[in-house]
Amino acid sequence: MQGGGRGELKLRVTFWPLDKMGGHADARFGALVVTVIRCDNLPAADVAMGTSDPFVRLHCNGETQTTPVIGSTCNPKWVGCIIDFFKVPAREQLKLEIIDKNVLLTNTRLGTVMVDLHKEVALAPGGDVTKTFELKDVLKRDAIREFIGSAVRLAVPDGPPTITMRLQWIPFSGI
Repeated sequence: MQGGGRGELKLRVTFWPLDKMGGHADARFGALVVTVIRCDNLPAADVAMGTSDPFVRLHCNGETQTTPVIGSTCNPKWVGCIIDFFKVPAREQLKLEIIDKNVLLTNTRLGTVMVDLHKEVALAPGGDVTKTFELKDVLKRDAIREFIGSAVRLAVPDGPPTITMRLQWIPFSGI
């Protein structure tokens, strides 16, 4: 017998009631599947290290879910990070908060995005779109400098802070 080591298996199962799914045009409700891919040019909340420990908090239809924390980076990438929201109204908003995880202090919000699902996803061909959104309400670098002193040099990012994700709208008919 080879190996003898231990391992862990993580299994994710999602049930879609196919008999309730129909066309996009008349659907009032549907499932929203969000694949968080990456963020770019996030502000460095952990200034001594010049990085952040970001995660994304997603709010939709009264439900909140989060991604895993990606440590010590201003350009995090999530692999296989899929978030499902079930029975979402077609005219709902998806709110995302990109947050720096702090162990000793309060978490710091790095930026936000509001996505109009009807405009961005439900009307897209096939209800499937991969898009990069620019963050709003971004943590100001000047506020960080004031907090820790003027001696710190922060890296200048290549562009605005953004989040890239895939949004899939799966409409329900008859609901």
